[in-house]
Amino acid sequence: MRGKYLPSDLISLTNPPQLTAITEATTLREGVSSKQIEVEVVGTEISQVYPTVIPSSFDPTAELSSWDDITFAEFELLPVGEGTYAAPYGNFKQSGNHAVIVNAENADGFADLVQTSITVAGETTAPEPEKLTGDVNGDGTVNIFDLVIAAGSFGKTGAGIMGDVNGGGVNIFDLVIVAGNFGKSLVSAPAMTAKIELTTDQKHHIASAIDQLDPIVIDLMLKK
Repeated sequence: MRGKYLPSDLISLTNPPQLTAITEATTLREGVSSKQIEVEVVGTEISQVYPTVIPSSFDPTAELSSWDDITFAEFELLPVGEGTYAAPYGNFKQSGNHAVIVNAENADGFADLVQTSITVAGETTAPEPEKLTGDVNGDGTVNIFDLVIAAGSFGKTGAGIMGDVNGGGVNIFDLVIVAGNFGKSLVSAPAMTAKIELTTDQKHHIASAIDQLDPIVIDLMLKK
């Protein structure tokens, strides 16, 4: 090596940065789309520390149609302490597992990549409540209250009419359905504690509607 110039920092040419720690895999609670990504870096003269976020929608087995299919979001981590770099990422919006891969570099090269995952929980939906055909008022029991409501709306048409069991306006078919399910219940012991207050007009509708009921259906209702 005689006559050759040896740079004073020759030893550093074999010292690219090392990433020694990263934010643990995390599941974000519902409504949260931001997470601080933090890493610990060992090395000198770090020029850049940057994560790449691979979204949950990415399918590595799918056929690529363009380079845009593998263009992912990147952002820079900033020094927040000795050997520690961090920054928040606020676009964890799509449900599923997002891979976060972090790289670091200095004049000597690149670090070995480290990876974590951020999981965004899917939206939870409450199960549909069990429905009982003929339960007009939704109290879990088909009883006289449902018959009164249906009969009181007898002859009415339109959307959202209480007592319209089959969606075609309140008519004889709705009364037949209520009567046919009379006495059925989703609760163990329905209590009949409410008092029914009927107007003269409601009484007229009930009388008119019952007159149109098939005697067999009325007999079925009375036997419940």
